[in-house]
Amino acid sequence: MRFIKPINEYVLYYNNNFIKHLQSIKDETGDEISSDLLSLCRQDNKDIDINYISTGEVGQLNYVPDSKISRKIKDESSDRVEEEIERILNSDYDRRWIAKQIPVSSARIGRTVQKVLKLLKYDYLKGEYSASDIETFVNRFIARQKISIGVDFEILEGDDIIKGYRSDNYAKGDYDSELFDSCMVDCNLKYFDIYVKNHNCKLLTLKNEEGKITGRCLLWDATLEDKEYKIMDRVYTIRPDEVEIFRSWAQKSGYYYRMKNTNADNNARWKMMSPDGVETELKGLEVKLDTIDYKKFPYLDTFKFLNRRNYIICNSSKKLEEKYNNKYLTLDDTGGSFSGDDNIVVDYKGELIDKDKAIFSDSEAYWMLEDESVPFKYFNGFRWYSDRILTNSDKIIFCDPLKEYYLKKQCVWSKYHNSFIPEKKSIEVKTEDEGKDYILEDYEDKFYKPGTFPDALKIKNK
Repeated sequence: MRFIKPINEYVLYYNNNFIKHLQSIKDETGDEISSDLLSLCRQDNKDIDINYISTGEVGQLNYVPDSKISRKIKDESSDRVEEEIERILNSDYDRRWIAKQIPVSSARIGRTVQKVLKLLKYDYLKGEYSASDIETFVNRFIARQKISIGVDFEILEGDDIIKGYRSDNYAKGDYDSELFDSCMVDCNLKYFDIYVKNHNCKLLTLKNEEGKITGRCLLWDATLEDKEYKIMDRVYTIRPDEVEIFRSWAQKSGYYYRMKNTNADNNARWKMMSPDGVETELKGLEVKLDTIDYKKFPYLDTFKFLNRRNYIICNSSKKLEEKYNNKYLTLDDTGGSFSGDDNIVVDYKGELIDKDKAIFSDSEAYWMLEDESVPFKYFNGFRWYSDRILTNSDKIIFCDPLKEYYLKKQCVWSKYHNSFIPEKKSIEVKTEDEGKDYILEDYEDKFYKPGTFPDALKIKNK
């Protein structure tokens, strides 16, 4: 940010830790506020009553008001002549020595920084920093404060990844935060198979002093044009400032991270910050999967486009189609499913099958491979319906006289036919031994033969 250097008499001082945090933020993120604050160090400072700024408790900055320094000098110099007092008041050396004897004041980072930035005379075209700019800087600074104290990261792999999605492993905090409010928290375990059964995926978790999770993000081993990249996915935390802790870890660990920790823009999937702090676009990043034997899918933030034929997930649908020239699935469903390819359906086992080889069972409400099914008939209120069902289903039974399958619960056993027959197509009869049996309606004339035992056979139409 351009500014006109102020001309005052006092000098603004920072302690080494404050300078270190500002420099870290500037180097890693290119943050303009940290750059401007660094430029003001040891500059004239008479327009604000803040000086000797140092890092305090997390979220706080310490400082000594210049007014207190001047007051102490005057109180302790009452026996001196006025000219001597004025010399001490304007002596940089004496003011620094006196400042060390005064208890520090503390204030929130944002409030203190805004006061210091008043020393800048802003370019009229750019104006002052927005509240959002200040908030971003504060989150970045708090992250450095926590890092300097010490943070506990753990990388989870395989089945352990699921621990990062169970809310009983989370620290107490804001239940409306991104971590608790994530759509994948406490979901069906099968949703996470694409993470668990994939050696190119891990989960990074941040823990508090009690070992509870305060944040998580996926780590991917990806490629783009035969070059390997380590990618940090969207970060989910309880506190916004902890996103910056993850980003700092990413840069120190050689990972690219998303510049926008949101899905509001499509380009957020490929606009990345490199480990050396350079903004870059990585459109078309691919992750190779070990298998596609997944029955359910999670909602994916970055690598949401799945090419089943090539075992690939990608962060760009356009690049995926251009390279492989076939259909893809979009993993953007919070219920374990997908969208995007009308030629793919999920069968009764939760597996993906080609639609042109599948058939849908209306009565069972599921898809299946046509060659795994058989036609059957069932009666529904007023008429007979035809449908298909799995060949090995225990819900159907074969009627030998009619050479068709019927719904088993709608059939009765016929001794005469030695087979199950549909009850709605049968009649009940009494046999010679006063027993009961069922026969098909079309067989009535064959069964009831005049002159044999007509009085014993009482036929009742069903």
